[in-house]
Amino acid sequence: MPKVQTGAIIGLMSAITISIRPESECDHLRPFNAMRDLRAVVELVELCFYGGTDKGGRRSRSMHGMDRAGRFLRWSPPILQAMSFPHLGYVWEEDGRIVGNVSLVPFRRRGERVYLIANVAVHPDYRRRGIARALMTRALRHARRRKANSIWLHVRTENATAIRLYRDLGFVPRAERTTWEASATPALGGYRGAFRLVHNAKRWWGRQRHWLKIAYPPELAWYYRFPNWHALRPDLWGGLYRLVMGYHVQRWVAVQAGQPLGVLARVSWGERVDVLWAALAPKADPSALTALLIQARSHAPPRHILWLDYPTGEADSAIRAAGFNPQRTLLWMRAEGTSATSGATK
Repeated sequence: MPKVQTGAIIGLMSAITISIRPESECDHLRPFNAMRDLRAVVELVELCFYGGTDKGGRRSRSMHGMDRAGRFLRWSPPILQAMSFPHLGYVWEEDGRIVGNVSLVPFRRRGERVYLIANVAVHPDYRRRGIARALMTRALRHARRRKANSIWLHVRTENATAIRLYRDLGFVPRAERTTWEASATPALGGYRGAFRLVHNAKRWWGRQRHWLKIAYPPELAWYYRFPNWHALRPDLWGGLYRLVMGYHVQRWVAVQAGQPLGVLARVSWGERVDVLWAALAPKADPSALTALLIQARSHAPPRHILWLDYPTGEADSAIRAAGFNPQRTLLWMRAEGTSATSGATK
């Protein structure tokens, strides 16, 4: 994937932000302008969120460094792309600097318009003054005026203050998910244990797809972009789809006593970060997931990083047992878009 000059990207994003017309609600709150605000917003988001070492933090620091070097970041796999760069949004400017930000990322899926609210950040010295609420209120208004069917955000589960604010603004929890990371370890030599791992099994595909749709629910499919389950199909059509899209996929099914208990696919886009998609059969032994994850680590190329997003809960111990470390746990929250809110006010 080619690198792009910062000027070209900033110019494009600046043009996009022109469509957001400022209003006179507050002298401090105005639309985000990529040409003049990008560096300050990156620094603010980095300060507020990414003091640790999770993937989002590394991406923010990388973006900051390449901005200074005169080049913009290479685009990530689709699952991470939504948080890479603020497409639209608003900033709070006070004392000559940007101290608050909210980003809006538009998506479309099957004719529906969805907005993701992201990077809600307020400088520590300016908190508890209603800035976050003002930014969020403006972002919600922006999405609803553009006929959003639904509005989403995700927030770390330990951020109780933010969760209370989002509830007050009408957001309802919909899912809790943890992202996990591990390095490739070919020296493991593959899984050896009670489960038989079948590579690219054509049998049971209907069941596997059903389990995957439970683990990655359709209401969040707009965010993940992939999975498109055609890419995992163990047949000729699946192979052709992977060839055209440039995906490399390895898939295993965990089997015990002749019955499939879980499925895992390792998907590579030619980068050193491979994304895993995994699911268990209802009431299956979670250790089947451990077996599948060990197999994926063993077969990934050296120096690759394996990344997994999975529902938080009973499988956590099984994922840890395979050598994966939790990066962050996010609460996904949803607010109604235009149709529901307009209907409620009639």
